[in-house]
Amino acid sequence: MLTWLGNVASLKYFIGELWLALACCVVLMLPLIPKFRNVRMSWITLTALVFAGICVLRLPTDGGGIFFGMLAIDGLSKFFKIFFVLSTLVVVLMTEVGREVPDFRKPEFYSILLGVLIGAFLAASATDLLMMYLAIELLSLGSYVLAGFSRIEKTSDEASMKYILYGGLSTGAMLFGMSYLYGLTGSTNLIAIREALEANQIHPLVFFVSFLLIMVGIGYKISAVPFHFWAPDVYQGAPTSITAFLSVASKGAGFAAFIRIFYTSFLTLNGEGAWSPVGQLDWRILLSILAIVTMTFGNLAAFGQNNVKRLLAYSGIAHAGYILVGAIALNQAGMQSILFYLLTYLFTNLAAFTVVLILADCNGVEEIEGYKSLGTRSPWLAFCLAVALFSLIGVPPMAGFLGKWFLFAAAVRTLDPWCVAAVVAGLLNSVLSVYYYFRIMKAMYLEKAEEVGPIRTHSTLNWVATAMTLPVLLIIFDGGSLYDWTGRLSQMLLG
Repeated sequence: MLTWLGNVASLKYFIGELWLALACCVVLMLPLIPKFRNVRMSWITLTALVFAGICVLRLPTDGGGIFFGMLAIDGLSKFFKIFFVLSTLVVVLMTEVGREVPDFRKPEFYSILLGVLIGAFLAASATDLLMMYLAIELLSLGSYVLAGFSRIEKTSDEASMKYILYGGLSTGAMLFGMSYLYGLTGSTNLIAIREALEANQIHPLVFFVSFLLIMVGIGYKISAVPFHFWAPDVYQGAPTSITAFLSVASKGAGFAAFIRIFYTSFLTLNGEGAWSPVGQLDWRILLSILAIVTMTFGNLAAFGQNNVKRLLAYSGIAHAGYILVGAIALNQAGMQSILFYLLTYLFTNLAAFTVVLILADCNGVEEIEGYKSLGTRSPWLAFCLAVALFSLIGVPPMAGFLGKWFLFAAAVRTLDPWCVAAVVAGLLNSVLSVYYYFRIMKAMYLEKAEEVGPIRTHSTLNWVATAMTLPVLLIIFDGGSLYDWTGRLSQMLLG
């Protein structure tokens, strides 16, 4: 088991981040040299991602801290880093083939994307409030720029500006909450904060305000209601590949930060092996209400949407509510279910957005009306999208069904009234979501388009859609092993 390591000794556990930083500089600077101007920066980016992924796989999972406890090396950080690398690999392929980002801007696009990935890596590992804030800022600042990269969408600049404004307000609120928490406990280390909250009689009102302000920042990253206002406009206006990245990797980073802060600092292990809130604040009730409101609003708001990217934005808001159901369970099963659900959500959402990119980029179609007769014009693309939509609903035997099963089962087993209420709301909302997902499937299979020619596509994107769809179909056959794997990775955090 690792102990807290100093700066030099920590470097061998930080090679993945260092490699990404080097690749970030190379991709940005290499096109300035005439000899290398025609080199495809996507290949360098993909190579860097593969190498970083190998470095992550070699990391230990038995726990410990590097850089004097600023970052953790454990199963949780390993899971999220693998999650981020997989997401970014797909996004790079989508961007390289797509036409939304012009070729001459792709080097800076990939450079910023790698910088955002480093921020996500740090957010997954941070065990100090200052490091967490810097990681979220690094992640956010790059995301603001990437959201405005489209040369085709006129709304791209507007989306980027809204993202910046809402992001600045939310991170400012979070920093203010962190300063309150530091004032209460005298430390920025997450473990030391928990120990101080357990030992001292703190002012409950000040702690409540600190909790709410930090939740504003985290809620913004996961697009929970009422911090979701940026999501629909940004999802619609940003390049489709970045919309996919924000819906998966950025949301995942938000949940990584949530788990690090709330499970490390605001919970204590009781004698029954379960976790209970510290600081005289039972925030499970607040999170239960947040989960119910988030999933309900997301599903109801999606009813009237005709733009598919905007519809999937509200779908993502609803799924943030589902994931919060696992968070309020406050047990090992709840943590496992969150990680498992995020993994299934990764494949499901990226499969859906790859098909959306093919139709938007190659055929100029973003409205549901443009999906008419897709089942006959491109049967395989329609099948991939249908599988993804069924998984988002939670229909067996898709991966999304297993994800929701584990989430809701973990919450029900606690027998807590608020957890049970959240599960009931989740089941009802899953039924509600059938309506707007089936609007897309109805257009694909039951409605006739005026143009009945084949869909223009790209072989690389077809392979990406296939690669993301297959796990959604196959996870059901060995979901137990994958669930056990997420359990082993989360064990270190929950003891």
